[in-house]
Amino acid sequence: MMSILFLSKAYGKTAVREGGWKIFRETSFEYKFYRDVPAWRPFEDAENYCRNKSAHLVSIHSDAENEFVNQLLEKGKTKVWIGLKQVGNSVEDMSWTDGSPYDFANWAWGEPKNSHTVNAAYMLASPDPDPLQSEVPRRWYVGDGDPSWKEVDTFVCKRKAQRHITEKI
Repeated sequence: MMSILFLSKAYGKTAVREGGWKIFRETSFEYKFYRDVPAWRPFEDAENYCRNKSAHLVSIHSDAENEFVNQLLEKGKTKVWIGLKQVGNSVEDMSWTDGSPYDFANWAWGEPKNSHTVNAAYMLASPDPDPLQSEVPRRWYVGDGDPSWKEVDTFVCKRKAQRHITEKI
């Protein structure tokens, strides 16, 4: 009797294949939008959730990738954590949680601003229902990564596209 075993390899660990990941062919990475896990998540909790999926909060390196990430997002969920956070004394000292180069930015006008105790970036996914809202879709803003700040309740994880190895047992 033969059976087939599927293994997924990501970041050197064997992981169970979870549905809903979307591959962006230009990067060979896969991405997943999370909401209601179980409710809002501060920045560090969202990053830890992604790490448990052999991933990190999304790093974005081009306009095309920024647009791809935006397409994953659900209408009505406007503020989404991305994996960019302040690492030094200045708000200009930003770094991706996955360690990749900070080689692309899509900041809104006037951003990044040093207005919080723990600066982390979020992306505005879709227009806010408030017509007087000044935030612009697809642009990045600085939010407070501190656990007490509850304005961002969704996030996107990114990981290397997992390979499927088929073995006969």
